Amino acid sequence: MKISQILPKISRKYQQHKELSQNKEILKKNSVLAGTRTGKTCFIIANGPSLKDQDLKSLADKETFVVNSFWLHPEYEIIRPKYYVTVDTPHLSNKDPNRPFELFEEDLTGRNLVVSQVPETKLFFSVVAEEYIKNNKLFTENPKYYIFRHGTMDENLRFNMDPTIVIPFTKNVIILAIMLAVYMGFETIYLLGCDNNLLAYPSEQAVTNYKHFYNEPPGHIPDSWNKTKYENLIASTLILFQNYRFLREKIAKEYPQVKIYNATPNSFLDVFPFVKFDDIK
Repeated sequence: MKISQILPKISRKYQQHKELSQNKEILKKNSVLAGTRTGKTCFIIANGPSLKDQDLKSLADKETFVVNSFWLHPEYEIIRPKYYVTVDTPHLSNKDPNRPFELFEEDLTGRNLVVSQVPETKLFFSVVAEEYIKNNKLFTENPKYYIFRHGTMDENLRFNMDPTIVIPFTKNVIILAIMLAVYMGFETIYLLGCDNNLLAYPSEQAVTNYKHFYNEPPGHIPDSWNKTKYENLIASTLILFQNYRFLREKIAKEYPQVKIYNATPNSFLDVFPFVKFDDIK
């Protein structure tokens, strides 16, 4: 291997080690979650449009993970999610230029008001958000945990799933939520709202038509995104589905007691066995 190839790798490793050391105490707090839900069942809810046709009120007394913009769901305070994972980019608001890059897009004030109404919900953010959330006294009523991400998932399954150290960039937040659920000990995991239908549309319509259960605000989608070529959409989706497969294989190898099912109607995500939500007891 050439020196020009080695040096960037050394630099990345050094940066990772430096950032990990800086956040060591913050990440150590995640250890209290290990094995706390051993043998239990949970539901991980994405924000796909299929949620519009599903009655989620039956999940009010269940162990639920929600992600990103789920605070916009009209039944949020009925469901009272147990866990809320928000580490995607973008995911909060771009109105304050002092926010870290990972804190932009959503109405942070509105989210803070809604989420604080359910103080038992445990919140998960990227570690880069910790200082901003603390300084601005956000989500003061909720327990908060922070995740440090670096690197990627690979077919050799060498990536880590322990949130007290480094977790790879997972391509989407649902994969991270599954990792957290497994770390906590959940053994039966159901996925909802995972439509994953980006490739169902021609490239000039894909981003615009790739909806969520909520109405996208004006200007939510940059014009450049609508010019993305279909080849690029295929490449991006391939990485996502591969990451799901890598996760499934790692869990099967290291946590064989864990079973994951996709209860999303008409979902493209066939990495996990499909089940009907109404059939879940």
